[in-house]
This record gives sequence, C-alpha cells and structure tokens, in this order.
Amino acid sequence: MIFFLPFFLSWALSNCSFAQTIEGDVAVYKYWHLSPGVNTTNILSSKKLPQYQNQKQVYRQIDKLLKKRKFNLIVSEGCEGEIDENFSGTFNGWSYADLKRRLRNSNYEDILTLVPLKLEVKYQKQVKTVCGDSLKLIKECSDLFNELEITLRQITSAHNAAKKAQFEEKRKKGLSLIDQIKKKISERNHVFLNTILAHLPDNPVVILGGGHLEGVTDLLYAQKKIAFKVVETPGYPQEDEHHLERLRQEIKDLSIKN
Repeated sequence: MIFFLPFFLSWALSNCSFAQTIEGDVAVYKYWHLSPGVNTTNILSSKKLPQYQNQKQVYRQIDKLLKKRKFNLIVSEGCEGEIDENFSGTFNGWSYADLKRRLRNSNYEDILTLVPLKLEVKYQKQVKTVCGDSLKLIKECSDLFNELEITLRQITSAHNAAKKAQFEEKRKKGLSLIDQIKKKISERNHVFLNTILAHLPDNPVVILGGGHLEGVTDLLYAQKKIAFKVVETPGYPQEDEHHLERLRQEIKDLSIKN
C-alpha cells in the first residue's frame, strides 16, 4: 500500500522547541500556515485545526514585541506589495476590513489567518508590513503542486494495478515535478532575501513557513554581514520542513516486482 499521498495532501495545504530571544538584525519566525483558500471564518471550528496552536503562539510573541516597540517592520510570506488599509488580499476568508471589524473582540487572537495581516490590522501606523513574496511564483508553484497531486494518484493507481510501463512514466514525471517545485521555492526564497535586504535598517521580523526556512536562512548566512535569529514556537511539526525530500525518496524506492 502506498502511504505518501495523504501525507502530501496535508503538507501541500499548509506549504519544536521554545521561543528564543531575538538578537541581531533579522528575526525569522517559522510558522505553520494554512492554504489561503481554507476558510476559517468559523473561529470555534478553526481552533480544532492542527495549525491553530502554532499560529496563536507566533501571533502572541510578535504582538508582545510590538507592544514594546522592539522592531519596525514585518516581512510576510504569501503576498506581494504592502499590507495596509488598501490591501485587497483575502486569506482564509478574512480581508483587512473583516479583521478590522473584529479587532475589539475578545477572540481576535484566535482568528486563524495570515499572521502579518492580523498584526497589521491591530497596529496599523505603528508598524509597516511588506510582502516578501511573488504572486506570479506563488501561482506557478501552486499549479505544480496541483499537477503533482494528480500524478501521485496516477502513480498509486498504476502501482496497484501493476502496470509497469505506466507506473515508470508517472514516477519519472513525479520526480521531475518535485524538482520543478523546489526550483520555484528557491526563486521565491531569493525574493524574500531581496525584500529583507531592502528593509534591513528597519530591523525586520520575517514570518514564513518551514518550507522556506532553510533556503532563506542559507541565503542570509551567505550575506555574512547580516546577523539573524531563527525563532521557533511550539506546535510546528519538524517533519514538515523536509517533506519534499522524503516524498522524492519514497517515489524513488517504489517499484513493481516482475
């Protein structure tokens, strides 16, 4: 039986130690985000989602720092441009205006949506929130993930039916798609880096998913002049970070016996 498909689906929808003190110019927060299309407007129900605890911890920690005015700028994954009152993006069913209407509610911190958007709505002029991503690359990456999902089903079907020629064809395609996805993720990581470098004097806090963490921190390390700290919060599944590599190995190891 093939097990990689359900694990992939779970990971693709979202694509731990304790918090550490921020030191240096850049703080990189790793958080477990949802796909933007997952609707969480039912706040009570969304609290049952596995991402809830991690996102709430990330929000609380950065909220605490903002109250103390420890930094001036947030860099966000998943969007392009600046997040302000004119921001038109909607994440998990929540727009800027939707969040602003809920701002005074006691359960505001329980809302599961893009954390930088939620923080920007709360602090507005007290902090600047910029997007460190590319909508074009996000779309290309999403399309590849969708194609990979279909291909994984085809691999499973061909394997179960012992159709060797079809299986080998789809396995080869699956491995190629993983390589293409990794390339797109790398391209997005360079967009993150350029955004961080452009705002380095503002002592930025960067909030991104674990799938980008290693690539972005490697790029920051290569700059040498930049001091940065990775901040990990409870609730993030460590195995999520290297899912593509594990998926690639599982596909490579799969075979149909003669």
